[in-house]
Formats: sequence, C-alpha cells, structure tokens
Amino acid sequence: MDAALPNRSDSTAMTGRATLSDPLAVIVAKLEWARAGESERQLRDVAGILAASGPDLERDYLEHWIGALGLETLWARARSAAD
Repeated sequence: MDAALPNRSDSTAMTGRATLSDPLAVIVAKLEWARAGESERQLRDVAGILAASGPDLERDYLEHWIGALGLETLWARARSAAD
C-alpha cells in the first residue's frame, strides 16, 4: 500500500484524446475539499462516484489513503449518502 494514489490516465476515443481523472484520486480530493470548506456538495459528488463505480472501485486501497489522510468521518458520511 505504499504506492502513490493514482492520479489520471490518458484515453483515446473516436472524438480524440482526453485525460481522465482516476475515481480514487477524485474521491480523496473531494473529501479533502469537503474538510477544508465544509462542503456538502463534495460529499454528494463522492456519493455519486460511489454509485457509478459500484464494485469496480478498489475500496481497500481507497480506504488505506482515507485513513492515512484522516478523512474517515467524511468518508462515512459520503458512503451513507450513497446508500
């Protein structure tokens, strides 16, 4: 679990090239923004990402970083909003 949190990847589609943010990095960033600004919108966004990602999300890896960054309370609130 010492590897860095994934950030983004490049994708090529019929419309051209795009840079996509990794859902894990977006979740962590949004939880950090929620902590800094007490923003419910960020938590709703995380809940939406959870709903869209379903079982494909690497939760063990994500929760490692959430714990390391002290975001557990916000994570729990976002998860309960997703249920």
